[in-house]
Amino acid sequence: MSLMSAPAKFQATSPPFRWDEAGGIRIGSSRVTLDSILASYHNGSTPEEIAIQYSVVRLEDIYSTIAYYLNHRQEIDSYLEQRSQQAQQLRQQLSQKHNLVDLRQRLLTRYQSKGESIPSNGGHGNAVSLPQNNRSTRRGIPAIMLTIRCNYCPINCRDTAMPCP
Repeated sequence: MSLMSAPAKFQATSPPFRWDEAGGIRIGSSRVTLDSILASYHNGSTPEEIAIQYSVVRLEDIYSTIAYYLNHRQEIDSYLEQRSQQAQQLRQQLSQKHNLVDLRQRLLTRYQSKGESIPSNGGHGNAVSLPQNNRSTRRGIPAIMLTIRCNYCPINCRDTAMPCP
């Protein structure tokens, strides 16, 4: 009997993409975006490492996503560039609308005007940690953070007046 007696039947599958209400592409039934998977891939992560990072996405879907990207690179790069431009425009609109330039100083002034000093590492109480600038190192996205941390516990408190980021 020959191994080649009957031709194998393979079924082509489409990529596991789903458009969300904001115009983004999600992978499978998860909320993980195509942008996130490809950012990890471009940063040198293997599909197996990406599957660990995004455990809600099946490994098969990650391989399918990367294969589709490699076969349709121009289209996907155009989509990613368009998303990047939209995100930049939104960041500019939010910065202008909410005057984020001097937020750190306003928060410090408000905290001190209540007659409270900013606690340091010692003692129990909430310590306010403010960044020195308004830039996040993650993907170059501007971020303003106010972290309230109880000095008794190593994690951000969930029961403070302001929610943890």
